[in-house]
Amino acid sequence: MAEANQKIVRYPLLTPAIFFSIGTAIGANTLANPFPFLYAGIICFALYLCIIKLLKRSSIGERIGSYFIYTTLFLIALANAMYSRQMQIYDFETILEIAEESNDATFCGRISEAPRRFTTKRGTGGLDFKFDVYELPDDFGGTKITPTKISVVWFGPKTIGTLESNIPMAELGDGWQLHGKLFYEKNYYGDIELKLTISGNDKQCFRLSKYDLPFPLSTISSMRSYASDLLSLNDKGHWLNSSIVRMMVLGYGTDIPYKTRQLFRQSGTVHVFAISGLHVGIVATIVVLILSFMRLSPGVRTIFFSLIIVAYTIATGASPSTVRACIMSLIFYTSILAGRKTMLLSTIAATALITQAINPLQINNIGYILSFVCIIGIALFAPPLIGLSERIKASISEYKLRRKLAKSEANNVGILEDLNSSFWRRNWKAVQELFLAKVFIEALRQIPEGLAVSIAVFIASIPATGYLFNQITPISILCNILVIPLAFFIVITAALAMVTGIFSYELTIIFNSANIAFTDWLMAIAEFGANMPFATIALPTWSLSATIISGILIFLLAFLLRPLKK
Repeated sequence: MAEANQKIVRYPLLTPAIFFSIGTAIGANTLANPFPFLYAGIICFALYLCIIKLLKRSSIGERIGSYFIYTTLFLIALANAMYSRQMQIYDFETILEIAEESNDATFCGRISEAPRRFTTKRGTGGLDFKFDVYELPDDFGGTKITPTKISVVWFGPKTIGTLESNIPMAELGDGWQLHGKLFYEKNYYGDIELKLTISGNDKQCFRLSKYDLPFPLSTISSMRSYASDLLSLNDKGHWLNSSIVRMMVLGYGTDIPYKTRQLFRQSGTVHVFAISGLHVGIVATIVVLILSFMRLSPGVRTIFFSLIIVAYTIATGASPSTVRACIMSLIFYTSILAGRKTMLLSTIAATALITQAINPLQINNIGYILSFVCIIGIALFAPPLIGLSERIKASISEYKLRRKLAKSEANNVGILEDLNSSFWRRNWKAVQELFLAKVFIEALRQIPEGLAVSIAVFIASIPATGYLFNQITPISILCNILVIPLAFFIVITAALAMVTGIFSYELTIIFNSANIAFTDWLMAIAEFGANMPFATIALPTWSLSATIISGILIFLLAFLLRPLKK
């Protein structure tokens, strides 16, 4: 009992987050009047205050009060999710009905994302952007609706040079009437996406109004478009490589072929395409490294870090998984600067409370669910697996001893004192061997930790992927060890390309050329993994109860592995 109480104190937000998430999940899938549940939540909170007042700070009062506060959180989350579902779900389903009944549709709305020019391998050009529909076609009532986001792909002629004369220049914030073929499809995560395709200069498409986004959204959008153009420099013959880079860094990727995406799906590495915790983590690491070299107060560093991470999140589309990663990064970094020890599970719990309170319906987003599953898996499984890897590292003690002896010898003879000495020239080969041995040892030291994280993510995601996709990809354990570091280099190189593009296009082209090589390796790894035997294992259809039971068993496994922690 004492140990359980210590865990509660250690992770004070974990239990409230669980109750809040359960309420949100139920409410997001229930059509009912939310106000009775809201009133019940207010009553429970009033009872909580009365109990705390009457029983003071006794152990019994705190225990009873905790039950009331958990019930309050459950009811409030339930009401909030029900209300959000009533406000949004009907409009989305109406547009979905239009896609099912009539592919030929006309919408009025506003461009909510800066249009991006793209080119395909066949030479076809066009624009793609996000569009907020706020008025339905006349055939469906012509009524105003809650802005509902759809994707628009506006194809142009075969000759890219005449694109501007055939497609009016659409700009962010403009009001438009658009006409085209409406359809829906499921993305990799199983979420339904609405898309409108327009061919050529459709005369039923015209600008309704000119609207400039307020600062800083307009600035961020313009910077995003400019960055996309920089990453596309010198991509002749390598359009797929630049598309992958833009997708990984900025969230652009309409023209990535289905076959390429399928290779990454089959190898379990498709997550590198979606702007998520991986990409936000890489950007956060780069920002932290830069700020560490600047003599700034903790408060100023926190402000700079927050502004950059929030701007990157907005610029990449602010997907649910990206927002989750952004909030986690802000909590983690702020806590470190404040001198507070931050527990990963507490950070996850705080992030869940904030994100679900802001947008409760995202709990139905599969990408959002998987992002939390993966990060929880890392928190539960990575420490014991890393502890196990420390035991495995004993097998390379020979290399460690060699490094110590070589280092001692180098200090005695003074290799580093005079690079021009005859001794250095005579022993150049020995020094090379010493350097390579050190690099090799350091590489070996990192592999077990990377493998531990990859295994942790795979184990934790088995129930979710089995239930959602009826398959698992064991090869992802191996592929992600190679893909994640490579993704880190791609993002860093792309960042250098965008920064140097301000004053030198030549340097940008050099960095883009490096990313062409990196993305070639990335696709080679995906192809290798997808073609491996048993890369993907099909599973029978999982019921919800089987998924819950398997999740509980995996959770228990995490506690059984705890003694392996360092």
